[in-house]
Amino acid sequence: MIVNRAIDKEYDCLWTSGYTTVHKKIYRDHFANNWMDYLDIENEKIFYVEFMGIDTFKIFKLEQYVDAEYIDQIRNGDLKLMLHLTGHGYHEIIEEIYTHVVGRDRVPVKNIIVSSESIDLHRAVEWVSKKYNYEPLRTRVTFEFEAYGKHYANTMVNYLDGGRTDAVYVSPFKFEHKKYNKKFICLNGFWREHRAAIVFLLASYNLLDQGYISYNIKDSGGESTGENTYQVLTHRMGHIPEVVELFEQNKEKLCTIDHILLDTEYNQNYQNLAQIKHEHNIWFNDSYFTLCTETNYPNLYPKDFVFEPHRYYDVVGRLYSEKIFRCIVYKHPFIATGPKHFLKVLHLLGYKTFHPIIDESYDNEPDDATRLLMIAKEAKRLCELDEEGLKRFLDYSKEICEHNFNVLKNHRHKFAFDLPLANL
Repeated sequence: MIVNRAIDKEYDCLWTSGYTTVHKKIYRDHFANNWMDYLDIENEKIFYVEFMGIDTFKIFKLEQYVDAEYIDQIRNGDLKLMLHLTGHGYHEIIEEIYTHVVGRDRVPVKNIIVSSESIDLHRAVEWVSKKYNYEPLRTRVTFEFEAYGKHYANTMVNYLDGGRTDAVYVSPFKFEHKKYNKKFICLNGFWREHRAAIVFLLASYNLLDQGYISYNIKDSGGESTGENTYQVLTHRMGHIPEVVELFEQNKEKLCTIDHILLDTEYNQNYQNLAQIKHEHNIWFNDSYFTLCTETNYPNLYPKDFVFEPHRYYDVVGRLYSEKIFRCIVYKHPFIATGPKHFLKVLHLLGYKTFHPIIDESYDNEPDDATRLLMIAKEAKRLCELDEEGLKRFLDYSKEICEHNFNVLKNHRHKFAFDLPLANL
């Protein structure tokens, strides 16, 4: 294996490139512990390129990230060029790769493998390949954040049965029958439309003081002010009368929600509430469920939006970030805010979710705005559980959370797969 260099730009960057002839582990120096297996491909000759930006290959030509001695080998098929979008699942990369890597840099489609965190990346390939009359690219999904979660489950969770009780880092939820200071956790860093919608719905239900909530903690520009967010959401969710009425009744309050800070100062970019930190233990032991607003969510289109048949709109896929696996590491029951059938993939991987103690019918809802309303209403119901209802909830969800933790810690070993996956 040869690791050559890291090329950085502020938004579009190539982290590492390397060449391997057989199944090997490839590590990134900028992450601690060096344990993630990024390839998981047996007996293929691979030149590996890791990138982060949508426009990376518009900016970088092939000769800028592949050594001259390997370029001809990639073009003639002696080497496969593996392009891995780390930590993200942007579907827009497919058109960029067809345009710049295949078209401009003359790399045959059959010699390219594209990998990302999106389990639906192949859907973008199906559409874009037809548009350009190319053969479909080979695509793979990596559950990078699940692998990190497994690492945390094995190294950061201490137990009373022989674990070091003097240096507890992660203290999982204990399912105690007690009065909880807060009902839920809902952590949101960057402003995203679906996160804003969830926060506004929670505020409309008067639930903000019942959760450990962060929201819009980093400057996202003028669109993220309370007033502008109100205008955006009332337009894009305006086809749901119940949402329109809720927002109109609470307009004055909603327009004042520019951001919500929990344990950080505003716009401190080095702060990341999604990381697992021992000082967060109190949140997971002083509340009884997480409202997990995942990274990817489809755009909310207003009722009058005209879809153009030649345009590709599916720019997000189901991505399973550190947010959902943090819930599993902490053994915390969750409602997941993600694209339709987000929970279905967790089931395929061996995890269980919480139906019927949590109404998970939202996972089958095709309308993305309606799904957000269903999730907020279910969060409201859980916040209103009486003592006996909470006891049933805790007892039922404990077995599921223990199962999920055991699956993550002891049974999940493979984190990269060719797409499409069966049964999805």
